[in-house]
Amino acid sequence: MSDNGTVIVYPKLTAVQERAAKLIAGGMPQAVVARKVGKTKQTINRWCNQNKTFMERILELRTDHQKEADDTLLKAVPDAAKTVVAIANGQTHFDDTKELTATLKAALYILDLAKKGGLPRYTADTERGSQPAIESELATEAAGIDDEEAEELLNR
Repeated sequence: MSDNGTVIVYPKLTAVQERAAKLIAGGMPQAVVARKVGKTKQTINRWCNQNKTFMERILELRTDHQKEADDTLLKAVPDAAKTVVAIANGQTHFDDTKELTATLKAALYILDLAKKGGLPRYTADTERGSQPAIESELATEAAGIDDEEAEELLNR
């Protein structure tokens, strides 16, 4: 915003602004972005607060990044469910409990995101087909696994 609180509209971003927007959308601090694109921190800050086109572009890029992450996690749901079931059935081979625990926690995290609606749901249009069956009871039970339980699963 300008000194009087109005947002200034710029119809098009320059190549430098586009690069800066991509870096900011990716999570890079403004001061680092300024150095990378050869501008001052104040310029980057002004673009972030006063340039409506720049602000909208950052939002658009962040939305794209989030959609990409959601799609990746969504595609991992069937494998996560299979991992939990394999561990529960003693059908996995891990060298130590830390590896088992980390794998199980990662799989449960993905399943928990899907269960809580943190991921988009499968539809008929979804690349991998229908929504995978996730046994919530198993996931809920396994969510509280500690190292001792992981050791027990490892030794099955």
